Amino acid sequence: MSKCFLKLLKTENYLNKATLISWFKEIGDKVDEGEPILKISIGQEETIINSQFSGQLTEKRFDKGDIINVGDIVAE
Repeated sequence: MSKCFLKLLKTENYLNKATLISWFKEIGDKVDEGEPILKISIGQEETIINSQFSGQLTEKRFDKGDIINVGDIVAE
């Protein structure tokens, strides 16, 4: 099975970075494409990020409170 890497993509809601608020999934959980996987904060606004892939979450590269830059790989 090939690996898929979830990246923080640029949207109109935020500029170049965001703060990770929480994960909705744990390592080992099944994730479906389009399913909410994490919540981020941009200033005072919170946004839910949906998975770009279906599969099993095998790695989280950021913890609650970490700053994530656009283009960073967030999870595998």
